[in-house]
Amino acid sequence: MSIKSNVTAALNSAHAYDEAIQALRKDCKGMEREAVREAMLPIVAAHPKYKVEVIDGKLNPESAKYEAAKRALYRLVKEVCPSSNIKEEVAIPAAILKAAKELAALCAEYKDARSLASKAVGKAFAG
Repeated sequence: MSIKSNVTAALNSAHAYDEAIQALRKDCKGMEREAVREAMLPIVAAHPKYKVEVIDGKLNPESAKYEAAKRALYRLVKEVCPSSNIKEEVAIPAAILKAAKELAALCAEYKDARSLASKAVGKAFAG
C-alpha cells in the first residue's frame, strides 16, 4: 500500500471509531461505569480478534489474547465513560486558584505553558 492509501485508511478508521464511540455514549447514557464495562465485556471477549473466555464475569487471564482484550475493553469504557463524568467536582480554595492563575500567567509567555506549569507544580511537591 502507498502512503496515501494508508493515510486514507487510517483517517477512515478514526472517523468510524469516533462515530461508534458517540453512538455508544448515547446507548450507555445514564449507566454507571461498571454497568457499561459489564455490558461490553462479553462482546469484546467474543470478538474474532480476541476470542477470550469469560469466567465469572471476567476475562480469563489464561487466554492467549487476554492482555489485548483487556486493553481494548479498558479503552472503550474510558472513551464511553470519561473520568470527568464520574469524578466529583472538587472545590478549589480561593488562595490556590489565585496562585494557579498567577502561575498560568507566568508560564503563558513560554512554549508549552501547560506542560511547564505542570512540571513546576510537580517539582514544588517533590520538595
